[in-house]
Amino acid sequence: MSPGKKAAWHVASPLMAKGLAIREALIFCKAHGLQTCRLESDCSHLIKALNRKGPLTELHGVLSDIAKLSSSPPLSISFAWIPKNQNIVADSLAKTAICMVETFMAPT
Repeated sequence: MSPGKKAAWHVASPLMAKGLAIREALIFCKAHGLQTCRLESDCSHLIKALNRKGPLTELHGVLSDIAKLSSSPPLSISFAWIPKNQNIVADSLAKTAICMVETFMAPT
């Protein structure tokens, strides 16, 4: 597997997948000594929960991990919503990954 990629065989929902991806991005930032990071997503529900540090029942544990990672120095983090049409590359990669997993997991 290439650097910056991580497999997840079972994810409950697209929202969970996006939350896990943000958590992994923060872990990557910290591991590589990045001090400032802006994470963007086309999932307004998730970005709102991250920015207001509000509850999102489905992602309770993941949001807690993200809050802990993003509040510890020296990392300065921001979360921003972007329209889906400005996130085409990431969306395409995610859909390709889903297709690859479904093909790999298909019964023979």
